[in-house]
Amino acid sequence: MKKLIFLINITCIWGFAFSQDSETYFTKFRIKDELKINPQVFTYLMKNEKVPFFSLSAEKKQVYINLLEKNRGGEFSYEARLGSGSIKKTIKIPLEGNINYSDFLKDLKFDNPEQVVLKGKRYSYVKFSKDSIIVNPWLVKDEKGELIRDVYYYKLENRQKVYLNFSEITLSGLTIPLKYRFRDKNDLLKEQFNASFNANVFIGYTFYGRRSFFYRKDVGNKSNNFKVTAGTFVGASTIKLNNSNTNLANEPIMEDTEITEGLASYGFGVNFSFNKLNFGVFTGWDKSVGENADKWNYNNRAWLGLAIGYSLLKI
Repeated sequence: MKKLIFLINITCIWGFAFSQDSETYFTKFRIKDELKINPQVFTYLMKNEKVPFFSLSAEKKQVYINLLEKNRGGEFSYEARLGSGSIKKTIKIPLEGNINYSDFLKDLKFDNPEQVVLKGKRYSYVKFSKDSIIVNPWLVKDEKGELIRDVYYYKLENRQKVYLNFSEITLSGLTIPLKYRFRDKNDLLKEQFNASFNANVFIGYTFYGRRSFFYRKDVGNKSNNFKVTAGTFVGASTIKLNNSNTNLANEPIMEDTEITEGLASYGFGVNFSFNKLNFGVFTGWDKSVGENADKWNYNNRAWLGLAIGYSLLKI
């Protein structure tokens, strides 16, 4: 019980230093044709293009004709084609009389959202903007061998939430404040809890990441990240050698003598994080460097490390 209490206290005290800053690279989101909001409701991957009135379906044409009818005597803003570009204009709709809408609307372009069905696995960059998740996929080639540069979106209603899975590469600073060194009955080596500062560089791959997108109209959207990252680290620290931790050597250090030696650390582990809250489990080895390196009882022996922390900087 005392060892458990010691473990919890030291981890909480030192945990704030764990993975305080990191950079992420090659973040890619897995894109689906539809995202589940609840068992009965879905939002679909959509594409929006501005097309001329004559390109619209009969049903959509009637929607805009009805809109113009309601605005008789008022103004209507539209985007007119002009060569290879376009220009925004505002026209006044007659209050009375018959209107030939085919002529009246021939230069207008209208939003024409359509559902998209993607073939195979697709990965994308995303951005949460207002009520939509903007999807800018990684470039792939179509049947003609040309790159597809289309941008899509998922649209949400107020208080709706969806999730997207992602993966990424992480490079960060890392400290493992608490290490448990295993005992070895054959060498009469006792187990040891060691709390000390160490500096490491961690590179990992997030093989499972999940981000929520919660649309909250007029009060600001909300997103949360959960991810599991596996990786490896290398680092350095120091150890003070004395008679107690060199007593198994052929020539242990004399009593009342203390020598500081460097440690080179390496190992691997898994980090779990929810936004800025982290929990990591690591295993590694510390190799002492210096004239008395071989005298250390735990030289190059495996250990188990834990860290719990809250990142003050970005993850």
